[in-house]
Amino acid sequence: METAEYRNIFSSEDDHFYYVAVHDCILKLIDKYVKQKENLEILEAGCGTGWLAKALTKYGHVSAIDAHDEALNFTRQRGIDAIKSSVEKLPFAANSFDLLTSIDVIYHKLVEDDLAALRQFYSVLKPGGTMVLRVPANDSLYTSHDRYVHTARRYSKPDLKAKLTAAGFTIERLSYCQFPLFFPAWLKARLDANNQDEHSVIENHPQWLTNIVNRVLQLDTDMIVSGTDMPTGIGLVTVCKKPL
Repeated sequence: METAEYRNIFSSEDDHFYYVAVHDCILKLIDKYVKQKENLEILEAGCGTGWLAKALTKYGHVSAIDAHDEALNFTRQRGIDAIKSSVEKLPFAANSFDLLTSIDVIYHKLVEDDLAALRQFYSVLKPGGTMVLRVPANDSLYTSHDRYVHTARRYSKPDLKAKLTAAGFTIERLSYCQFPLFFPAWLKARLDANNQDEHSVIENHPQWLTNIVNRVLQLDTDMIVSGTDMPTGIGLVTVCKKPL
């Protein structure tokens, strides 16, 4: 990812509707599927600018890794001890963590083998541990933003399910997410089809629009958490367990 995008994310995560929706979904899934919610050993695998790593501290001790120096710097500004590492070769012993989160990480071109990364996630989780993971979905949504953030792959539900199973996980929840953003994203992808530029789509919006989108996306999240499968979306979210 471009260095400038980390700065953009760091300044946007508190109020941009995309990040608000993603974080809300992840935290609500943790609250539903993780029975013990204190004194956990937690790994944020691909911490980005550290917003979620900081939020996870309410559940226990958080370790964070990322491959990008700029991401690590922002995460440390939030008071999280973050170390440089690839998700394909984690610097932790097997069976170290109760909870692992990885949000929009294994899609990246720096991750040459996403299945190897998932197997690493499986290895460092304790038996009975939980992984909550999100990835971008649908090849049809590939745009100049994907080029800008170095997207190597967008996932379909069957593809992600097969890789999670191959890595050894038991899948407790798997759904498309942020469904209301699918059609605007699909339209942008069609309009962007011949555009070879690379640029971010994270930008400021009028507050009235942000408020409306936040409410719609909150409904999307609540339906996912309650067990409703979205027909499609701009991402996929899953809750998986390492068997006892």
